[in-house]
This record gives sequence, structure tokens and C-alpha cells, in this order.
Amino acid sequence: MDSYEVTFPEVQPQETCLCIDTTWFGSLQLMVFRSPELKKNLYAKVVVSETINEYMSGIKYLLDKGWKIKAIISDGKGLRHDFYGIPVQMCHFHQQQIITRYLTNVNST
Repeated sequence: MDSYEVTFPEVQPQETCLCIDTTWFGSLQLMVFRSPELKKNLYAKVVVSETINEYMSGIKYLLDKGWKIKAIISDGKGLRHDFYGIPVQMCHFHQQQIITRYLTNVNST
């Protein structure tokens, strides 16, 4: 697994929003940066842990490649950090999950 390199189809750098998240596959964590407008993954990396530094590294990689990032959408885990002046918003799905967790699910009859 250590020798496997993640590659993506060549996409011309342009202005886009960026959805970022880290997903677990057993003990493996994969950080993915996706453009919802282009419906393409722009960057991915196997990480030891989901950290601000790993997110900063991925964003810097895309900026250095010429991407213009309009906004970042994430699960909100500490991502209120200043990412090079790019606005950050918590994903609506994750907002709903948090609200549901704190509200009761009792049916009123």
C-alpha cells in the first residue's frame, strides 16, 4: 500500500469550491479534496490522522497548482482556521447530524 500513488484525470486549474473530508477504511484514513462543480476529486492523500496541517498542506498544493478556491466546505472539525483567507462553511449534512444528536426523536401523538 505504501508504494501506491493516487492519480486523477488531468483537470485544468480553475476557480471552484472545495469539499474536503477524511474517510476511514479500517485503519486507513484517506483525505479527499473534491470540486462539487466539476464532480472531480482534485487531491487525495493517505494520512495518519486528520489534522489542520494536513488540510493546509492539501490546500496549499492546489493553490500552488493554480487552483482558485472560492470557498471550502467541510465537516467542521476545527476548520474555522484561516485557510489563506478562503471562507469556510460546515457541510449541511454534518450540521443536521449535530442538530439531530441534540434533539429528541420522540413521536408526539
